[in-house]
Amino acid sequence: MNKNVRKEYEKIGFFAEGKLTEGKVKFNDVKSGTKIDYGMGTIYQVVKNDGRRIYMTLRNAGRFGGLFAPKTDMDKSSYESQVKVRLIKNVVTAEEQADAENVSEETILAKKVSRLKEMGYKITKEGEV
Repeated sequence: MNKNVRKEYEKIGFFAEGKLTEGKVKFNDVKSGTKIDYGMGTIYQVVKNDGRRIYMTLRNAGRFGGLFAPKTDMDKSSYESQVKVRLIKNVVTAEEQADAENVSEETILAKKVSRLKEMGYKITKEGEV
């Protein structure tokens, strides 16, 4: 590709580096159980990564219905390309899913209380005035 054309594409963000693979979820870090979100509710779950290809099954077809195949595979270059052009919106590893599910109700409540305090609300315990 011509260098000038590439520069023009970079200006509009077409060749912007994908945030998903920059230090977060690289191809080799995608393991069984990882969920790949294509947006609009379409989610694939990784069944296997043999180092050359990742094999996936469709978990939620989202708004596109039959547009996505029920089972598919993808090689490393396709994964990186889909991240770069932002076809893949989010990648959540199995470890991140487990961490999100293990958050206690007290932690969630404490975060909500701290947000309300930051917004200027006075928070008291039940029975206090």
